[in-house]
Amino acid sequence: MTTISAVPGRRRTLAVVVAGASSILALAVMAGGLYWVRGRNPEPLRGPDQHPAPALAASDDQARGSIRFDASQSIDPGPELTVTVDAPPGATEMQVGFDPTFSTVAWQPVAPSLRARTDDTGFQMLFGRFRSGPGSVPSPISVDGVTVDPTYQAATASAHGLHRASWVRPLTSGTVMVRIEAGRVQRGVQQPYDFDQPPSGDQVGGWFGIKGWFGPTTVQRDGQLYGRQVAGSDDLLRPFDSLVGRPLAVADLVAGQWRITSPDDPAYASAQAPVMIGGMSRPAGTGVGPDDKLIVPLVHDLVLRLPQPLQVGRHYRIEPPADLVEAVDLAVAPTDVSPAVHANQNGYAPGDRLKVAYLSGLPDAVFTDAVFTNAVFTNEVFTNGKPPDAGRPVYAEGTAFGVVEVESGRTVYRGQTTGRSGGAELGQGDLTGSAVFELDFSAVDEPGRYQVCVDGVGCSEEFPVRATVWRDLTVTVARAMYHQRSGLALGPPFTAIGRPRPFHPDDGKVVNDSTFRALDGADRDQGQVFAGLVNGQQPTVVADAWGGHFDAGDWDRRIQHLYYVRAVAELVQRRPQVLAQLDLDIPESGDAVPDLLDEGLWSLDFYRRLQGPDGSIRGGVEGSEHPQTDNTSWSDDLALFAFAPDAWSSYLYAGVAAQVAVALAPYDQQRADGYALSAQQAMTWAEAQQPEPRYAELIRSERSVAAAALVQLTGNQHWRDVFVEATDLDDGVDRFLSCHEHGRCDAAWIYWSTDPAWTDPELRSLIEQSFIATADEILAGADTTAFGWTLANTSVPLIWGLGVGGAPKATALVRAYEITGDERYREGALRSAAVSLGANPMNTVYLTGVGRNPVGHPLIVDVANGGLPVWAGTPVYGDHQLNHGADEGWVDNVVLGPAGVRPLGAQLPYLWQWFDVSNVAMFNEFTVFQSHAEAIYTFGLLS
Repeated sequence: MTTISAVPGRRRTLAVVVAGASSILALAVMAGGLYWVRGRNPEPLRGPDQHPAPALAASDDQARGSIRFDASQSIDPGPELTVTVDAPPGATEMQVGFDPTFSTVAWQPVAPSLRARTDDTGFQMLFGRFRSGPGSVPSPISVDGVTVDPTYQAATASAHGLHRASWVRPLTSGTVMVRIEAGRVQRGVQQPYDFDQPPSGDQVGGWFGIKGWFGPTTVQRDGQLYGRQVAGSDDLLRPFDSLVGRPLAVADLVAGQWRITSPDDPAYASAQAPVMIGGMSRPAGTGVGPDDKLIVPLVHDLVLRLPQPLQVGRHYRIEPPADLVEAVDLAVAPTDVSPAVHANQNGYAPGDRLKVAYLSGLPDAVFTDAVFTNAVFTNEVFTNGKPPDAGRPVYAEGTAFGVVEVESGRTVYRGQTTGRSGGAELGQGDLTGSAVFELDFSAVDEPGRYQVCVDGVGCSEEFPVRATVWRDLTVTVARAMYHQRSGLALGPPFTAIGRPRPFHPDDGKVVNDSTFRALDGADRDQGQVFAGLVNGQQPTVVADAWGGHFDAGDWDRRIQHLYYVRAVAELVQRRPQVLAQLDLDIPESGDAVPDLLDEGLWSLDFYRRLQGPDGSIRGGVEGSEHPQTDNTSWSDDLALFAFAPDAWSSYLYAGVAAQVAVALAPYDQQRADGYALSAQQAMTWAEAQQPEPRYAELIRSERSVAAAALVQLTGNQHWRDVFVEATDLDDGVDRFLSCHEHGRCDAAWIYWSTDPAWTDPELRSLIEQSFIATADEILAGADTTAFGWTLANTSVPLIWGLGVGGAPKATALVRAYEITGDERYREGALRSAAVSLGANPMNTVYLTGVGRNPVGHPLIVDVANGGLPVWAGTPVYGDHQLNHGADEGWVDNVVLGPAGVRPLGAQLPYLWQWFDVSNVAMFNEFTVFQSHAEAIYTFGLLS
């Protein structure tokens, strides 16, 4: 369990900072965003220091008991984990498991220890409670956490010896991939430090040896640069990041001689020489070392063509060249995982009408990149600049596959691969980089753990068929939202992650008024938003401007976060038996309100506190700049501003508050009445405003959503008339509702979901037809993609989370299914969700902590600077089509290329243009309204 102590930080009156890690610094220089005056960069506007309350700590309450992982450090290879149990006096039974709701965890007799299995990797939390017998009241919950990292030991072996391969996996019987991970990033964690009286032996200085001038104040320890002063603080130090392990000279592996032998395969009785025919070097996180040096541990995937096919049941020894990597011993098994077989690692429910996996190869760049081919194909004949197909993995339609039940080893289903469309995906050519074949096993509906195994190739990662897979994933995303809370300390018994309370007025945090509106930022870049807030500063302090959810990896709170509230309000209405009954182990658990809705209300209540006496709503709270170097949410001292009220924000709030009032009424009528009144006050104020021509369409769209929600709440004829006036849904059937924009699509859906007695039947019919037409357009676009992924609108660019990522673009599909019951739409949503969950060429789950290959390095500043573990359930943006309408050469030239990444991003097809690096926002950042809201909506409605 990680806990962080609260550390007050005094504001520096003459702070000199360098903006961010080396890649961000380089980007700022390239963009002209960083300049120097006598060696200093300009100071951002700062506010008073905050002095956060300590993080919640584990209780000594004997009635609670405790559970804890037995791990030598805080990293375990999994999947079997040892748990030590300390039951409270009198307890005879316990529930211990990874489900915070306890609805899927059985009671069992109390024991001093147990083995818990998790099939997910990354930071995982275990929850426990006790009772004295059936019918007795369970104890309060205990929680502990551990990072499950199966290849940590191999990845860090070079810290004390040779590199070690993490695995060898088949691509065909005659081709294998060898993975060698060259280290892990060890984060430097922000800590208190007395720069005036440093510890003995430390040297405090700066550039040119001058403390606090010409750059940040630095600390040397044992003759080495150790860390630097946190921007804006007199008494906080952030040690530099480091690499556990050593970089690998991959060129030596490419140029050298590999050998393979076998004690029981006659074909390899004497040493044979495999040939490396390609490879990739991809990053596994980034860090910042001394002098802003970028630290990037690389994962090297090397493709070897073997002299003879490997035989199942035989043993082999592969010896890499150049005495850089330990020899690898492997026993070939029929269920060996292959990188070429791709499955949804979260799994399927038994009743899901579509269950698929895929088989595909590697893109051409893997076999043509100069780093991996300079010394490989000397004696080969190239055709059109490409190596010959001989030896490259090639797959065919009609190849047999089986579905294997893991525990028993029995094959429960047999089928053949079928070809998928490709080469003209969404009218943009080949976005995948190889032919793709589908493995349909929809007939498998018996609960269990499975692998899909392709004859002559290998198997997928394991995945479950379980009734609760979509419910469980919904819980995981909701729990990730809990960790995004502002104004609340994190810690036991609700989470194993300890974080002091940030941005709360009781800790000295002040939010000033500004004349700049969130609406004014709709057509401006972020720098102009910061400037607008600062230039519009007012002397008045906005009271009670705390709470809400952090927007992304940093700390602003925006009115669009209410889209998440809208999503969960609908989930508890449409799936009450599955989702409204869940206690998520959050502070509100145990009240009458469904916890999914409670988590959303943390945001809605933030905006309700900001509501003016006249009913107006502000668009959120933002700082004077991006987070400053090395800061955390609890040490940040940038000046904070509340946006001025505007009609757009007020309409958005009114619509969501009205929906919440409807959803909340069965559970807490008094509280629902309060939101209903607040919604109508916000709507009345917004109606009295005169929209500016430049924002008229944006405001009209949000007005139609709010009017639909007020109709749903009240049935009032006035709001019916407003909706008809504001909407253009009566113009005819629309094939492009663009649900990701939360405008016309949400207005149509709320109106359709309203009591038919309060709506116009012709307009309802048009809306139904529009959802069906939109869903059909989405499915038609998905049919052109090799993996069947969907877009909210087939014309959107494949950038910044609009394409393949942690949130499936399936809102219109699940809504069309709700309207029609047509399984085609649900199947389309299932196929799209599967891509987000690992059924993609890189076998990546684009969420943290889910499946065997999840995102490991999201852009979360508190993780990077505060040492927090990466909690599960955060959906990241995912694949980003580089240089689409913008020069993004800096990604390759400044971040990936200098680190040794090959092939470079721009050389790869779209579905390979994602890298697990926290300092490139378009890959690994997120927003809670664009990512969490869309993910939980699809996963929840699939449950």
